[in-house]
Amino acid sequence: MNPKRRPLRDDLTFLDRVERELAKTFKRYLYDPILKILKGTDVLQNASNKALFEALRTGRIKYWDGKFTGRFSAEISKELKALGARWYAGTASFKLKLENMPPDVKDYVYKINQRMVDRLAMADKILASVDPNAVVEHFKAKNLFIKAIKTSEDDVQSLAGKLAIKPNAETMKVIAKDWSYNIDAHIMDWTKTEVKRFRQDISGLIMQGKRFGTKQRAGELEAEILERYGARIRESIYPGKQLEDLTEKERKRIENKAYFIARNETNLLMSSYKYQRMQDAGSTFFKWLTVVGSKESPVRPSHKVLDNKVFRWDDPPIDTQLNRPVLPKQAYNCRCTAVPLWDKDIAKDAKGNFKKIKTDGVEHYVLK
Repeated sequence: MNPKRRPLRDDLTFLDRVERELAKTFKRYLYDPILKILKGTDVLQNASNKALFEALRTGRIKYWDGKFTGRFSAEISKELKALGARWYAGTASFKLKLENMPPDVKDYVYKINQRMVDRLAMADKILASVDPNAVVEHFKAKNLFIKAIKTSEDDVQSLAGKLAIKPNAETMKVIAKDWSYNIDAHIMDWTKTEVKRFRQDISGLIMQGKRFGTKQRAGELEAEILERYGARIRESIYPGKQLEDLTEKERKRIENKAYFIARNETNLLMSSYKYQRMQDAGSTFFKWLTVVGSKESPVRPSHKVLDNKVFRWDDPPIDTQLNRPVLPKQAYNCRCTAVPLWDKDIAKDAKGNFKKIKTDGVEHYVLK
């Protein structure tokens, strides 16, 4: 069976599975514990102002700088007006100075704030106990990769035909182990970095929460904070709201990092495996193919000039943006593909050497 001339296929199912498993692992150890604390169900009991207190407890409304903000129901609005709060449409808030609140409401505001500070401290304690080795162990990379190797090998066999000698089981295990080691190193490093950064963010929230004020100095420390930090924290000083923002930001960071590792690192290693297997099968050359691209996701210029040009596996073209030789998928987020070629596919000059020309400033071989 003769070798076929078509691009090497991407195993997108495998990439999706790696991304999904990575995201689940990161969320389990970094995001979910914090979210669980944030969404705790502990109740601060109080007989009066039931709707208002419940809204404060759940974070539906916040109090800062003399204003209640958030989502107001008719019942909550009624209770606030009964306390003497006035509605201001321009700021979509009810205004009521702390010193003008009844003692039970003032006390409840402080309790809510202290509860959030306590929760933040719990979150910090959990993060401090995160073991990067446990995160790595939870992600079973080798099992995923061995399945993907089989799919990749099927593609190699389809392209190279009888020229492709199948690797033995031990070789496949070694390849899987190498891939797993690289992925594990990324998980380890990123977990350490994220835990440190997340703890710093939470530590800042704890300090802000403690500066909110005390019963003995009601309102004085609030004025200090506003004078020192101004508008930057005026709308977001409340730790509950900031922690909500923080955990949402963490979720997005986790998903983005899982995407990066799955797409970039896995593409790099999987493509390297396939390229080596094609060379083992006798392929010396390849044709570079770029994707069509779009306005939102354009093809990088340094790869666009390589489209449909032929190169050697062992002498790839220079990526002018990276200033180093690359193969398809071996630059960050590269979506290009390679079409394996054999000596018989390449034109020769009068002296019998493989013919080369220069187009768009790029030297490349010529197909028959």
